[in-house]
Amino acid sequence: MRQPPSNPRVNAGMRQIVSQIISTGSYLPDHVVANSDLVQFPLSAIPLIEAKTGVSSRRHAAPEQATSELAIQAAQRCLRSASIRPEEIDAIVLATSSPEQPMPATATTVQHKLGCHRAFAFDLNAVCTGAVYGISVADSLIRGGYASRVLLAAAELYSRLLNPRDFSTYPYFGDGAGALLFEGTTAPAGPWVRGGYLRPDGAGSDLVQIAAGGSACPIRKPGNVSCISRCRGRPYSILRRQRVTR
Repeated sequence: MRQPPSNPRVNAGMRQIVSQIISTGSYLPDHVVANSDLVQFPLSAIPLIEAKTGVSSRRHAAPEQATSELAIQAAQRCLRSASIRPEEIDAIVLATSSPEQPMPATATTVQHKLGCHRAFAFDLNAVCTGAVYGISVADSLIRGGYASRVLLAAAELYSRLLNPRDFSTYPYFGDGAGALLFEGTTAPAGPWVRGGYLRPDGAGSDLVQIAAGGSACPIRKPGNVSCISRCRGRPYSILRRQRVTR
């Protein structure tokens, strides 16, 4: 049975616990798409991309890659940098707005393939502010005593979600991942989270969106069972087996 992580606040004798960043990692796919490769757009428009945004190129994932692999690559580099074993992680937060499927959470795939079997894992969808929200959530988990070490990964695979002929979106998004490893401590020797403030403006939630794929506009194709929820076996039997074996 999985044992809960020790509470750093208790271990510290109720002294102030903070979230120190002890390691980072990143991953970019090999395929580089330069601005000059975007031949579907007018030649006169290409210089505007870098002039207005600073973007000169972007990376696109290989056809066999998915969001979890990008996150895993970044996470593995992060863990190696800190010499931390996967089983020493208490929680995994995956910030992504391009998950591999609506359910289950892509973070569970990351947890399994990394070998972080002690860690609970969940997705966080805050789109461009995913890393900011993720840092706040990771910090809250540590300060609240729910975890001693939290692995935050942010991964996006947007090359498959964009219209290649839409100049308002296609040149400005790409694929990649980054990771941060947080550890609770009362005596930080490196960068640590001092606090944060989260406040979205929901009035603009329709400015950039993927409208289909959720409950408001489901994707349903005749005969395509991958668009609906499926259970491998009887739901009660699966839940009972998991509960008994663990």
